[in-house]
Amino acid sequence: MSAEQDRAVCPHRVAPGGSGSAAGDELTSRGVIIDDIESAIRSVLITDLFVEVPPERMSVDDGLRSEFGLDSLGFVELRVQCENKFGVTVSDTDFSPENFTSIRTVATLVRDLQARSEVSSS
Repeated sequence: MSAEQDRAVCPHRVAPGGSGSAAGDELTSRGVIIDDIESAIRSVLITDLFVEVPPERMSVDDGLRSEFGLDSLGFVELRVQCENKFGVTVSDTDFSPENFTSIRTVATLVRDLQARSEVSSS
């Protein structure tokens, strides 16, 4: 299969040696493009929460509890780190298992909170 056919079938994949689709995007070893928010959350997990999974083996859909071993204090620390790093406030309502399942769900929450903040400040 050619690289063009591969991208047509699986548009989130980038050919080896290729780059992400936008500035700040990063290609993981699994071929999934992650952006700056996902990358920053992954960095927090490694440097601040001491997750022992190597970064190249982290997927944005891996479970924070099941794959990375976060416990209740780890989730609280991730919440605080996200608030500090992204300038958002995670309410008790937003601090739910649905929003803190994976790197992807936390990143989605951060984007939603940033959008809400922009709308309310306009």
